[in-house]
Amino acid sequence: MKLKLTLAFLIICWSKMLACSCAYEPDFQTKEDLEEYRFIAHVKVQGVEAAEGIDSEWPIHQMNFELLELYKGAPTKEILVSGSHPSLDGWTSCDLAERADEEWIIFGYYDSHKEKLITGYCTRSKRIKRANGFEDLKYPNQLTLKKKLQQVFDKKTNQPTYEGARIVYYPNGTKQLEEHYENGVLNGKRLLYYPNETLQSIQQYSNGAKTGKFKWYSDKEQLTKTETFKNNFPVDTTLIWHEIDTSYMSLKIYSGLNNVAMEEAKSILAKPSLCIQRIFNEQGELLSNITYYQNGIKNDEHLYFPDQKKEHIRYYYKNGTLRSELYKENGLNTGVYKDWDEQGKLLRSWEYDEKGEVIEGSRKDY
Repeated sequence: MKLKLTLAFLIICWSKMLACSCAYEPDFQTKEDLEEYRFIAHVKVQGVEAAEGIDSEWPIHQMNFELLELYKGAPTKEILVSGSHPSLDGWTSCDLAERADEEWIIFGYYDSHKEKLITGYCTRSKRIKRANGFEDLKYPNQLTLKKKLQQVFDKKTNQPTYEGARIVYYPNGTKQLEEHYENGVLNGKRLLYYPNETLQSIQQYSNGAKTGKFKWYSDKEQLTKTETFKNNFPVDTTLIWHEIDTSYMSLKIYSGLNNVAMEEAKSILAKPSLCIQRIFNEQGELLSNITYYQNGIKNDEHLYFPDQKKEHIRYYYKNGTLRSELYKENGLNTGVYKDWDEQGKLLRSWEYDEKGEVIEGSRKDY
């Protein structure tokens, strides 16, 4: 089975808790890329319950749902879910954490031992709308997971057209979206909101194309991202910040993983800190991508040379010391690889040939 689960934990810049680490699944393009799944559908969760009569050492529960659109498999209204649930006994870092009235795209495979369909955290299953109506709209006409599945499985859709001001509301009556169309094309300012009425994003469009500076905020009104566009292409600098989170769980995790006291963890996590910096040229080509630890130190640095199809990569320790350095050309490793210890002492190196393979006899330990 392709769906391999590991219990390694990780923290990424937008995480608020420990998360499962799953085997990488490349983006799908065809039906054949999704052969491992027996069931794929857009559903609305109606509730969860304990999975009765299921023999499993790993926690499992059952999700009940309303079927909104079926892409693959036979119609059903229930599926097993690997992991526990807040409403049931137990907790794992690999819980799907679905809630009633949420909308999900569910990818389920057939478990021959349990003779049931099952899904879980390490499948492609994804929440697309929360119970309060919030959905990740981001940009208009973006290829969402639902749209992509409709294309792959040849589902006919009617694309609506708009004219003039368009305002969309959440179920609680607050604004979700404000935008304006001229001759059926998006023009001017576009505003996105959270259900609590705080601003999510300010955007600008000219004849349907993204233009100028876009700003993104958390539902606590913290600036989380800025990016600049020119005729739909990203240009200049994109900045993404770590979300401020000083909850007990976040402090405990950061304190444990970084071996610092809770007070020091709080002083670090309470400050706005840069997570990612990307720089683009005028053609929208990526020139550099740098990620940062929450203490402000570089985590890794990727420098791109589009004309030469080359890449220079550096990784760093949390104390700022260079950890490793490598080069790529046309996607293949090239040149000399080196890595160092946390005190800056060179540990080892080797060279790559034109095929991206290590040259025999080039390995050196220092």
